[in-house]
Amino acid sequence: MPGQEAYDQLQAGSIKGIAVGSKERNRRLPDLPTLNETALPGYEAVVWYSLMAPAKLPADITSRLNRAITNIAADPKFSTPIIERGYDVIPSTPEAMAERVRVESRQWAGIISELDKK
Repeated sequence: MPGQEAYDQLQAGSIKGIAVGSKERNRRLPDLPTLNETALPGYEAVVWYSLMAPAKLPADITSRLNRAITNIAADPKFSTPIIERGYDVIPSTPEAMAERVRVESRQWAGIISELDKK
């Protein structure tokens, strides 16, 4: 999702959006297609944020932290301003986040390696 400044320029018509990098259309820009829909099937490049903890943190503490963070994410005082700016709040599990990090690390490592050769 573009920052507020870019969003305002898109709305004003001073710039034209071509596509978004997420696999799904953005709720603030529903008429703007995704690169996945148009030119690059399977493409996804999005910015995401996550809270991380030390790898050897005891499982009970990890679970408590995950529950607390999930509860915060579910609170409209937290999530509404984020959603209104066109972003998603997607609570996850430690296991799902670890898998995302593994998948994206492999994906981007290949790209970085190729660019390094140039």
